[in-house]
Amino acid sequence: MSELAASLEMPSLSCNAFYKLQNEAGSILQNSAFEEMKKAGDEERRLALECGDVDNDNIPMCTVVADGQWSKRSYKTKFDALSGCMICQKGTSKNEIIPEHMCFLNWTKPSTAMEADGILEGFTKSIEMHGLKYNRLIGDVDSSVTKKLNELSPYGPTFQIKKTECVNHLLRNYSSKLTTLARNTKFPIRIRKHVLANILRFRGDVIKAVKHWKNTDVKSFITYLPEIRKDLSNKPYHRLGQHVNCNKYLCSQLTSNDTNFVPIAEKSGMMQEIKYCVLRLEYNAEGLLENKNNNVCEQFNAIINKHIAGKRLNFSQRVNYNNRVHAAVISFNAKEYLRCVHKKISNYSPGSLWKASIVSKNKNKNKKPLSNSPDADYGMAEPLPVENSLEDIENKKKTISSQEQANCQLWYQDTKIRLTASLFGLVCKMRSTTSSCGLFIDTEFPYLAVSPDGLIGDDTVIEIKCPFSARNTACAIDTVNNKLVRKKN
Repeated sequence: MSELAASLEMPSLSCNAFYKLQNEAGSILQNSAFEEMKKAGDEERRLALECGDVDNDNIPMCTVVADGQWSKRSYKTKFDALSGCMICQKGTSKNEIIPEHMCFLNWTKPSTAMEADGILEGFTKSIEMHGLKYNRLIGDVDSSVTKKLNELSPYGPTFQIKKTECVNHLLRNYSSKLTTLARNTKFPIRIRKHVLANILRFRGDVIKAVKHWKNTDVKSFITYLPEIRKDLSNKPYHRLGQHVNCNKYLCSQLTSNDTNFVPIAEKSGMMQEIKYCVLRLEYNAEGLLENKNNNVCEQFNAIINKHIAGKRLNFSQRVNYNNRVHAAVISFNAKEYLRCVHKKISNYSPGSLWKASIVSKNKNKNKKPLSNSPDADYGMAEPLPVENSLEDIENKKKTISSQEQANCQLWYQDTKIRLTASLFGLVCKMRSTTSSCGLFIDTEFPYLAVSPDGLIGDDTVIEIKCPFSARNTACAIDTVNNKLVRKKN
């Protein structure tokens, strides 16, 4: 800025004057951004109440989509995004007294835990900020997010939060794991070349399976999940040339002249690793069929990137990055960034000429859409009914649908305190000397607790562990003979 002012032969702002104006503009952007988020929360609460999507305490619930990104592009290898507070760091390194300032150091844990803790904080403040409960999370839901939500239980132990994996992340993770596996030189080069040459076909087979089962004329996929998971587990066999268990929609012929790489893959151990890659798809089969994604978060991240020069430069110093993120929030929610900020600064709307230019600009946007139906990828995360009567709302709160149990909050609450038919097999197969158990809390030290796998009598507990090194063995004898675990005398 100083060089630009000098080239124009005009006085330049001092650093103190610039930071003062930046803080004033940042305060306006922050207040405007929080107002827009508050409006969005009010709209979600209104829609939830209209469709009767409330819990037992009549608190409205809604679905949220979450994702995170770095402030600077990393290319998966160069993680050099700056963070922290420069004033605090400078005073600490020089052993000087830190002056009074607005500190932006709000994180002391590992950077890999940022996204999970940020999502968790959003859940804990949802009622306070928006009067909403988040009953479903869509995104790249890794194990750390799921674990922390289950441990904290932000809405109580009886409230079930459903986690749905983003389809885009599932397929990308599947392809990247297969690519990494195919570059492992301990496996035969012939099969590795075949896998690398057919990465997109491996992914395409999964997409074909999802489309096939979505077009099946059934009201609920829950009863068909075992067949769907079995079909997904067979996809690598199909692509490697073994078509014995293939369905007709994928294979027109059960026999093929293609080379069968399955025996080579099983002999080298590569087939077992491929099964682990498919295992995540099998576990999230219901999410694949629902076809939910976090595209709305990617759109918001794209607007943030527009305000921070495509994540090429470092804007993480002082209030600069916060201001740009707040500006992205206003642009994404309000759609009229300049009007919103102008009204916040001057306390009155822009003039008639500006409004006329906006009306003229939006004329082409008001054309009749090609389709009146909602977009499957960029619309709302959850479809809402057009209208519901009071009688329908009460029936929805009281009735538990046997075909949509996984989506019913009341079903989770009631089954947690009852012995259902799905648990009868576990109870009947137990020995007479063994009983199941839950959480045991120490009476003297209540912060200590244990959850054993079973009880024998009144003085013996059972705890079963399977070492990761023995995951491919059939029994404990093979594990000891192969020296995968140490045998204690």
